[in-house]
Amino acid sequence: MSEDEEELRSVRDELLAVGETIAQIEARYTAALTRSLERTRRLEARVVDLEAQLALSSSELQRLRAENVDLRRSSQAGSHRTTNERESAAGTNSQSQILDTKGKAVARRAPSTEPLSPVSDIDLRGSSAHATAAHRQRRQAGTRSARPQPLKIADPSSPSASADIQPPPRQTTPLPESPGAWYIEYLNPPATATNSAGPMSYADLQSLLGLDDETMICIESLGWMDDPCMRIHIHNNLIFVTRALFLEGPSGTYLVNWGRQEVNRNVKRYLVEGMNRPAASLFHLFFNPQTQRGLVEAWFYLGAHEMTAVELGSAWHSSWLHKEEKKVLCAELMQRWNSRMDGRDVARMIEERELEQCTIQLKHEGQEDATAAFLEEVLRG
Repeated sequence: MSEDEEELRSVRDELLAVGETIAQIEARYTAALTRSLERTRRLEARVVDLEAQLALSSSELQRLRAENVDLRRSSQAGSHRTTNERESAAGTNSQSQILDTKGKAVARRAPSTEPLSPVSDIDLRGSSAHATAAHRQRRQAGTRSARPQPLKIADPSSPSASADIQPPPRQTTPLPESPGAWYIEYLNPPATATNSAGPMSYADLQSLLGLDDETMICIESLGWMDDPCMRIHIHNNLIFVTRALFLEGPSGTYLVNWGRQEVNRNVKRYLVEGMNRPAASLFHLFFNPQTQRGLVEAWFYLGAHEMTAVELGSAWHSSWLHKEEKKVLCAELMQRWNSRMDGRDVARMIEERELEQCTIQLKHEGQEDATAAFLEEVLRG
């Protein structure tokens, strides 16, 4: 065999070896691709299955929420009927439904056809436009143990009817030092609410504001929450607050409550993060005093407010909140949280900062036009 033939045979053998290697690589690639495609198909099928399960779960959850609210309404309505029967047996015939701090709740009514009344007309306000002036009025009204005036709430279906929510003892925590000191407001609206209207029932809220059923379920559930946190729900540029504590002082008005650090962090995020949050955190504020658990139909519009989470010194650890005032605060917190904790446990948890103060500043200055427009176009339009 010549040298050229030998070289050609060597090249041919090398080409055959390369071809076999390429074939092996191609086979492995094809097998890997097949496995990958099969895995992708399985994952896609799993995603479809999970999406179907999620849709079913969401539908079931919404059904259960609606059923839960209906059951609560039925329970409250039954309790209300029992109370009325007892009053009737005792010879007490009430001409108007009474909403008091013993937890009575009225059944949901149809939207009112009567115009809303300004808050000033129904004696809702227990505070002036400024915290210091409000404190001065309370100090001049009597001793430190004097109570503020009861909250007057008219039946939304009858502008002439009214009922009193009698405040628990010492509805405010006045300061013994100076007229410019701090105090906590437990029942009345904040000092920033200078142009407001109400009351409105839950049905009124849904009709006037165009709220869907899911949003109404969230709002109605606020009074039934049983953990230490603020009772707020946000829908676009509307914010709904129940069982609120307002801290009034020289530097402004604040919505406050106490909760665990992570819960407070979530509240602050909720204020600014979410669908359709308004610019500059400017919300139309709706307030329900709701001092007892249940669906108390007494919603009030308090105007447009800029609401900002701020870091403020703890009222509990301040020098002005004395021992007796701390007892009042603990009792109020236990009531708002629907808590079975002992007052001493609440005091200990706040004292040791296991529960920390969550503070949202309320500012109404400069929002008078926005408030007037909302009142005219939405609530009275």
